[in-house]
Amino acid sequence: MPISQLIYYVLKFFIPGFASLLFRLVLGYRSKRSAAWGIILYTVYSLFLPAYLIVTLGYDAYSKFSWIILAFGTLFAVIFTTDTLSKTIFLLLAQSGVVTIVSVLLNLIRTLLHLSYADMIIMELIVCPLLFLIAAHWWAKPLRFLADTIEDGILSLMALPLLTLAIVNIIPVYPHDSFHLHPIYCTILMIAAETAFFLYLYVLYKNLKRISFLSRQNIRTELLSQEIAHYQSYLDTAAENRHDQRHHDSIVLEYLENNDTASAIQYLQHHEAVLAEGALKQYCMEPTVNAVLRIYEKRCQEDHITFHADAVLPSVLNIDAADLGGMLGNLFENAVHAASKSKDGFLSFSSKIEDGSLLIELTNSSPDTAEFHNGLPVSHRPGGGTGTRSIKAAVQKYNGILSFSQSGNTFIARIIIPMHA
Repeated sequence: MPISQLIYYVLKFFIPGFASLLFRLVLGYRSKRSAAWGIILYTVYSLFLPAYLIVTLGYDAYSKFSWIILAFGTLFAVIFTTDTLSKTIFLLLAQSGVVTIVSVLLNLIRTLLHLSYADMIIMELIVCPLLFLIAAHWWAKPLRFLADTIEDGILSLMALPLLTLAIVNIIPVYPHDSFHLHPIYCTILMIAAETAFFLYLYVLYKNLKRISFLSRQNIRTELLSQEIAHYQSYLDTAAENRHDQRHHDSIVLEYLENNDTASAIQYLQHHEAVLAEGALKQYCMEPTVNAVLRIYEKRCQEDHITFHADAVLPSVLNIDAADLGGMLGNLFENAVHAASKSKDGFLSFSSKIEDGSLLIELTNSSPDTAEFHNGLPVSHRPGGGTGTRSIKAAVQKYNGILSFSQSGNTFIARIIIPMHA
């Protein structure tokens, strides 16, 4: 076999596999040193072992089980990955489908147009980098989200990609020479199998993202309910204290009539301490807004974020408490996430009634430059963007106006909702 032909055969398998390994780095790695070792060992394995097997067995014989050799080669990702072995295998299997689709499509083009393997190598060198950039932007975060979310059931989840991998690689070689005899038919079957698997992952991702969002919403709703209950308890206690005030006055008056000023002062100090211990910080008269502000003031203290709030609101707003709590909770959740990235993070909230409308403004530090699409900030977090869309839906429900903007390292969210009688 000519050395040039051997090189073409080896590179045909190596280039897509190498792009897949680089994509695995996008999903996380321990250190640059471990990543370099992983790439080096994969390169040596994927160039020399296939070359030896092709020379020894012949290309046709090697092509029947080449996918097994290549699949084992991708396990060099274990050297640099931060994931467990089961997660690593799942991610490798999930991303290998893209490599398979590209390889079979290019091979079909080569077969139908009677191109050489050199032409196919050129096509791979053009397509694989483009595919890598697309996958790094659109596919990496959903895969990362799936692997992190399904941690407990990841082993059972691997059954489907393993079955897909086996089916896709058996189709072109069994029966004998099936791809050479029916290239279009085999290619369609292989792509159909991989597409079905990707559709399954996509539906799973969308549902898990929705479940994750609802779970966070439920947690925030529960915290909000607890804060409102604490506030109501505080109001009840305050009413009881007002009712008992005449008893405290009588005791202090008794001390003073007996010229026992020291005891009167001591009693007043003790009573004041008891009242202060049960007091809740009150930002405004509206209980839901109060509860949200207290929750996120604590969050900001935990994350070392400077918190400021100025709310001048009546006790009742013409907005459902659940809508108001969800809207503010999502606003604050996004703001705290962004501010926590800053060294001197800050968050400032203001709200008031002006000209018959509820005005809300929330500003926070943000070291990242925001991207906007249709007026909404674009989130690159797995499952991100759902909270922002929920805010928009709530504002639109009350015929309000929502705007987002950024000035330097300050992100600004504004809401205007008319308060109809």
